[in-house]
Amino acid sequence: MYEVTLTVERGEREIELTVVGEVTPLRRGRYCGPPEKCYPDEGGQVEICEVLHGGKSWDGDLDESERRQAEEKLQQAFDDAMADYADALAEERYEDRQGT
Repeated sequence: MYEVTLTVERGEREIELTVVGEVTPLRRGRYCGPPEKCYPDEGGQVEICEVLHGGKSWDGDLDESERRQAEEKLQQAFDDAMADYADALAEERYEDRQGT
C-alpha cells in the first residue's frame, strides 16, 4: 500500500487529501519467437483503495483528471520505493564483496 497527497479544488476551496492505493508491478510479456513461448504483459495496474481527508474517509468524488493524477502519484511512489530498494540491495552486495 502506498499513500500520496493530492490537492483538489472544490469551488474556491483547496482540499488536501490522502490517497491510499496499491500498485501491481508490470511484468513484461514476450512477443517474439514461437507462439507457444509468447505471453502478454501482466500487472501494471494502480488501484485507489481509499481517499482520506483529515484522517477520515472522504465522502467526495475524484473527477477523471484527479483520479489520473492520484494514480500517477501512486505509480511514482511505487517506482521510487523500487529504486530505493534496488539501491539498498546494490550497496549491500557491494559491502558483501568488500568484506565490510
